[in-house]
Amino acid sequence: MSKFCFKCGTPVNDGEKFCPKCGTNLGVSTSPQIQPNVNKNINSNNINNNNSNNNKMKIIIAIAIVVVIIVGSGLGYFLYQKHEKDTQVNTNTNTLVETAKATDDTYQQQKQDDENLKKANDILKNKNTNYKVSAVSTIDDNGFFGLMTGKGLRFIIYDKKDDMIATIPFDKELLNPKKYANTDRALYFDMSVEYDNVNSKDKKAGYWSGSTHTIPIEIYSEEKDGVLSPLGIMTYYGNNKGKYDEYLYEMQNVNLANLVILHGDSLRVDITNRNIDLP
Repeated sequence: MSKFCFKCGTPVNDGEKFCPKCGTNLGVSTSPQIQPNVNKNINSNNINNNNSNNNKMKIIIAIAIVVVIIVGSGLGYFLYQKHEKDTQVNTNTNTLVETAKATDDTYQQQKQDDENLKKANDILKNKNTNYKVSAVSTIDDNGFFGLMTGKGLRFIIYDKKDDMIATIPFDKELLNPKKYANTDRALYFDMSVEYDNVNSKDKKAGYWSGSTHTIPIEIYSEEKDGVLSPLGIMTYYGNNKGKYDEYLYEMQNVNLANLVILHGDSLRVDITNRNIDLP
């Protein structure tokens, strides 16, 4: 006896195909068969594969995003640097151009200033004087206004119309006539006219020392559209300072005095450009 009938439990000899008691076919088993879980395994594998694929895709997308960010940042930085470099190049170029232009303008101005200075000194030399200016205003049909520094500071004025010169003691206020324009304040100075006519209509004004006629001046001015113009000139008679209540009658004296108003500003500019120290 090696087995039993799986239906009634009767002992069965080896080789018997039917149960001797209940006749059950011993070659057919009615026990439930275990079916392989093929679909579950397949589904599980598919799910795992899908999850794996999804993870790989996410990783690839993440890597792609990182690459795009890195490339974009690099490109942006490159373009920014290029823009900065181009801007710097343009700025440097513009600066060089402006510097070159400014240098050329400065050179041309210095050249013009030197020519004016030489011209003024040539005029004074031709007048048989020992006067020499260190700075000079613009020179025009009216003449010029200059500064002498040889033996102390003194001004000199030259009236081109009448070919006359006069000297004036240094006063810094005369270099800023605009400050007095359009006000009730006047500029005051003593104007010494060399070789003045002793029989002129202004012979009583101020005083004489040989052929040099010193005339006290009170002059008012106005500024209109950036242009300074003399308004009126008064003087007084005698050596003792008094009230400025007399007029000047000789146009050459008027023209000389007017030069202070007309050319005071340009003389100040030339003094500054030449770095001349003033008290």
